[in-house]
Amino acid sequence: QLESVEYSDVFLMENQLIAEGIPVENIRNLCDVHTLVLRKQLDQQLPIDSTPGHPLHTLLNENRAIENTIIEIEKGIDNFNSDRANFIKHIINIHKNLNDLTDIDKHYRKKEELIFPFFEKNGFTGPTNVMWAKDDEVRDMLKETISAMNELRKAGLDEVASFFVLGLKPTLELIKEMIYKEEKIMLPMAKELLKPNEWYMIHEQIKEIGYCLYVPSVKWAPEGVQEDSLDVHSNLDGKIILPSGIFKTNELIAMLNTLPFDLTLVDKNDTVIYFSEGPDRVFSRTRTIIGRKVQNCHPPDSVHIVNQILDDFRSGKQSLAKFWIKMMGKYVYIVYYAVRSEEGEYLGTLEVTQDISEIQKIEGERRLLSYE
Repeated sequence: QLESVEYSDVFLMENQLIAEGIPVENIRNLCDVHTLVLRKQLDQQLPIDSTPGHPLHTLLNENRAIENTIIEIEKGIDNFNSDRANFIKHIINIHKNLNDLTDIDKHYRKKEELIFPFFEKNGFTGPTNVMWAKDDEVRDMLKETISAMNELRKAGLDEVASFFVLGLKPTLELIKEMIYKEEKIMLPMAKELLKPNEWYMIHEQIKEIGYCLYVPSVKWAPEGVQEDSLDVHSNLDGKIILPSGIFKTNELIAMLNTLPFDLTLVDKNDTVIYFSEGPDRVFSRTRTIIGRKVQNCHPPDSVHIVNQILDDFRSGKQSLAKFWIKMMGKYVYIVYYAVRSEEGEYLGTLEVTQDISEIQKIEGERRLLSYE
């Protein structure tokens, strides 16, 4: 029956099943089946038409760059099989291209952080969670594959050949399958769903995440869309009166963005309502997350931790949760605070994130003025 159905209808069915209580994991396990059943129909779709500089054009060209990198890896495997005497050279070349593929995280984040919020605002929360879970599957397999590559120089030639067949090629196939799902399902739906000013908002936020193996050469803006119309602060021209002081709006914004840590505020309904925009954020944020459920801002496998913190804060069971992790040369200290009124009513949760690497190095005292 599915062979005669538009995939957009399958998309709606997946969303309805999840809304009715079917676990996202169950839908994710059937995601590849749905695509396989409809592949004949999907293959007949025309390529997506896009304008240079448009986010769609950028994502499509990133996919072409990813495919080209995969081709280079596959050539490296063929070279290894035909020239095992120089296997070290071929392994190094494969490893380099595989490391380049780690850039795919930025490609997936553009979907998850910039495009998915607009799907969710239109009620499509289930399928975005399914694709995010599939993205994480690619990330995990890619990470495991690169980790295994680090050990290949110590392995025998037959072991290397087996790894290429059983480990590396399935990872590459998973990445290619995600490209297919994006270009035949997700991106056509996005093109139909999103308005020009929403695409422009995405365009302006892409630089916060970065590009994957491709950088557009032109800047794009749709006709009739003014950049200042997207400035969330453009209409705030009065003064903000607080019990302990008075701010002009630009003063308050500048002060919050000068603080040596990052702030993100979630209201009592679990909706992101604010984040600071300091110059050196630990975790990047884009303005499209404003109004988004905080659960949808996290990978599916960590949502249960987010929900536990929020539930414990909301019930009054806890008011503080601390984490510290090492990542990309930084020692990151993350603290979640329950925000309550003077009467004790739960108003939301504040996340404070700071790189404490330099703080940990401090010894002795400094009593004299000394600029860095």
